[in-house]
Amino acid sequence: MKRVILFIMIVVPLILNAQQDKLAEVFCAVDNSVQNAIRIKWLYKTVYHPGGFDIYRQEKGGSEWVKLNSDAIKPTKVLPASNNLDKEAKDLHKAMVESSFEEFSTSIIRAFVLIKAIYENELADFIGVSFLDKAAQNNREYQYKVCLAGSTEPLGISKPFVFEEFSLPGCPEGVKLIRSKKRVDISWKPDIYRYYAVDVYRRSDIDTSLVKLTKVPRAIQKEQADKYSENSVFYQDTAIDYNANYYYRFKAIDYFGQSSGLSSEFSAPAADFIPPAQPFSVTPTSSSLNLLVRLDWKVIDEKDLAGVNIYWSNSPDKKYEKVNKELIPKTTLTYNHTSVPVGSNYYWVATVDLAGNESVSPPVFTEIRDVTPPAKPTGLESEAGEGFINLKWKANSEPDLKGYHVQRSLKIKSDIGSSYINVTKEPIVQTNYSEKLPKNVRNEFVYRVVAIDTNFNRSIPSDNTLAKMPDVTPPLQPVIKSASADTANAKVSWLANADADLAGYNLFRTLSGDTLTMAKVNFNLIPSDMSTYTDRDIKPGSEYDYYLVAVDSSGNSSEKSQGFGCKTPEKKITGTVKIDSKNFNVKKGLLKLEWTARLNEDVKGYVVYMQVKPDLPFKPVTGMLTDNYADISVNDNVNGLFYIKCYTVNGKIVQSETFGIQNEKKE
Repeated sequence: MKRVILFIMIVVPLILNAQQDKLAEVFCAVDNSVQNAIRIKWLYKTVYHPGGFDIYRQEKGGSEWVKLNSDAIKPTKVLPASNNLDKEAKDLHKAMVESSFEEFSTSIIRAFVLIKAIYENELADFIGVSFLDKAAQNNREYQYKVCLAGSTEPLGISKPFVFEEFSLPGCPEGVKLIRSKKRVDISWKPDIYRYYAVDVYRRSDIDTSLVKLTKVPRAIQKEQADKYSENSVFYQDTAIDYNANYYYRFKAIDYFGQSSGLSSEFSAPAADFIPPAQPFSVTPTSSSLNLLVRLDWKVIDEKDLAGVNIYWSNSPDKKYEKVNKELIPKTTLTYNHTSVPVGSNYYWVATVDLAGNESVSPPVFTEIRDVTPPAKPTGLESEAGEGFINLKWKANSEPDLKGYHVQRSLKIKSDIGSSYINVTKEPIVQTNYSEKLPKNVRNEFVYRVVAIDTNFNRSIPSDNTLAKMPDVTPPLQPVIKSASADTANAKVSWLANADADLAGYNLFRTLSGDTLTMAKVNFNLIPSDMSTYTDRDIKPGSEYDYYLVAVDSSGNSSEKSQGFGCKTPEKKITGTVKIDSKNFNVKKGLLKLEWTARLNEDVKGYVVYMQVKPDLPFKPVTGMLTDNYADISVNDNVNGLFYIKCYTVNGKIVQSETFGIQNEKKE
């Protein structure tokens, strides 16, 4: 089973993990058993191939690959009697040739055959995975490629190799020993193309004989080689005496079974590996406000105690890191850890002795709470509309921001509120908010925004913004309670409206029955504290309907009131029409009249009436005259009677006295 493990350590890194187009690994070395020859050996995934292999060589500077073998390189079915194989090799060869290729390529025997072929070149020849280039010339550099017989496509190509006199493989390089209380960790710089394994030897000052420790050479996997670092460990020597000094030597083994000479010695001297007593009574005290943790502890003052280290992690399961840069003196029993991150914090206090041994206390836990509030939100703006108030602001940048609360208050003065309430039940993540309100709300509000983080720390409130919805609700419909008039004025009275934002009233008038032609009575808005208004632009004897409209401070107008009728009395006409002169021209039969009207109304015109005979009615003898004189033809009707009717602009009639012309002056 150990050989199987070795096979896995060799074949897995060199074959199965090789590049997809590289099916074999090819190695070259000077064969010490044959003069002036280079031995080529290859590791193929099925060990051999029933069709065999071909070997090609290319010299440095050349472009041609020269085929070296005349016949395909295949396993030898029958071993010659002169072979020098040991029993194990012979048995392995027999098992291989007696198995079908399909059976062998998947069997465990394949592992043992390949391992033995690495150690013994003769067996490698017999199973068809080795070739001797006897035509190579000294001090020339070559590369070799292995192909399936009859093909020129390479299964693998060797690294460049210079043909020189034989020399043993070099010893492992970069050897490093780290001794602890119960073992020695050993590593070296891997070179899997120069050698495949290393043997480790040891002696001590108690037992000076050199003893081989590795029963099976220690092979390094390709993945291990690729990840090699100063922390790599390839072999652990656990059979050590605490008080003994140890010395190690190494041999490298290549793919041709050839070993290097022993390396020089590497020492792992005895040392003090007994750690000091653990610190105890470790007590953390945290200050969230200052992001600080104070640690206090006690120690046992041992002779070789050097000091204390502090370690920290944010999880008990994660790797911790050292906090202090310099070793804390053993007499110092307190430490302040500053700039501690918010959240869970775990601490370990470790005593350190002069040999560097540490003894770590159990972890202690403390918590730094987030007490830093978010920044004050900025850029708060408001927009009010019918039934809503919209708010928006700039986003905060804190990574632990939970959201925002929108707060509202009634305005008491300037832009200051009284008692603020949250209008958002839970913090919101968006940077805008719309509040729906009844359309008839008239209050002016003060809004502000508060940022909240995941630990519920609250920021300073943002600057305030004022918001008031537009007034779209009109006043109540007013009610006119009375309207009375004389010949010159109409007095209209109404019930005062109870609207709090009432600005005043507008009074309208129309002639009764005419609802289309409505005249505004007042020029300026009637003040809200007035409930009576006098209309001074009316006409006597007219019938009017009055309507009242209430107006609020936002300019909203109510429905007009129900019409209230009012009739102005007729204006009494006063004054006379006096005949100033009457001249009758007998010869022409022409009567010249002049008169004067003195009335309290404007005159529209005059008409002269005449009665020819007493039993006949008066008839107009003129049309409507606008002047106050007339020439009237009376012909022979000298006995007739006359009077003048004066018509006012308001339709009133004033009649002069009746007069005749018999006794008048004649011309």
